[in-house]
Amino acid sequence: MKKYLISLIFLYLFSQEYTADFEKLGVSACGTGMGGAMVALKKDGASFYYNPSLSALNNQKEFYFYHSENFGGQFKTEYFSFTYPKKNLALGISLYANLIPNIPYCSLPYPDLPPNDSNNQPILVKNIFAYDLINYYNFSFFKDFWAIGFNLKFIFRNLGTKKGFGGGADLGMSLIPSADILLGLRIKNITNSPILWSDKKREKMKPELAVGISKKFGNFLFAYENEWDYNNFGVEYKIKDLVYLRSGFYHRSFSFGFGIVYRSLYFDYGHETKKYLESDLPASVIKVSGGIKF
Repeated sequence: MKKYLISLIFLYLFSQEYTADFEKLGVSACGTGMGGAMVALKKDGASFYYNPSLSALNNQKEFYFYHSENFGGQFKTEYFSFTYPKKNLALGISLYANLIPNIPYCSLPYPDLPPNDSNNQPILVKNIFAYDLINYYNFSFFKDFWAIGFNLKFIFRNLGTKKGFGGGADLGMSLIPSADILLGLRIKNITNSPILWSDKKREKMKPELAVGISKKFGNFLFAYENEWDYNNFGVEYKIKDLVYLRSGFYHRSFSFGFGIVYRSLYFDYGHETKKYLESDLPASVIKVSGGIKF
């Protein structure tokens, strides 16, 4: 155990500073309503994105979709998944995409000189379509009161001016000490998830730890998650297993949402009040998700 801990510390310390924000926008409207506290919460078909072990807690096959318009609608996030449980095992596959159209790409008439208002103003060359694609392959195993799971992922990034290929893995574990309590742990990018760019540069994403707990009290469900620098909270109230009302705090910002369940179908809406950087643009205009279990 000691040598594995030392290896993880080595990977963390010798990673390049790299923000993996393109993978951290979330893929669940239910999760948005719950303040992003999803590492110990089995709610929908996006669960293995937040904690790879949670898919083993499924007892039905499930198709799932998610749509989000981020940062004032400037770009969209799409997510599709399929989960296939069998006895105490589960397999999952999903596609995560960030789509960013119509990015102005400009140049200067005199590139060696600073831009000015007279003879060196930026000139529009073309509009760029940038996008991120991540393909996840999930495997999880459940026994007694614990579960463990892995996500193997392949990454393709097109920034318009350069392209990047990479991949890596996420690790997740869950404990169920009682029927109404769930404990979760996730280490995202435990393999550093390196990306090799077309300009020969190489970047790595640092492993990120998240731990959490969820607890049921009658019709109420409470969830808490710690992401090193942030504490995320969420609460849900269900009405006759048909309507679910949610609110929470994600990265110190208020969020809320609701869910509707009809037989094997479900639909969720989430809204976050977080602003984009220092502007007045909301981080998300719309977040919806849903699925079917069979």
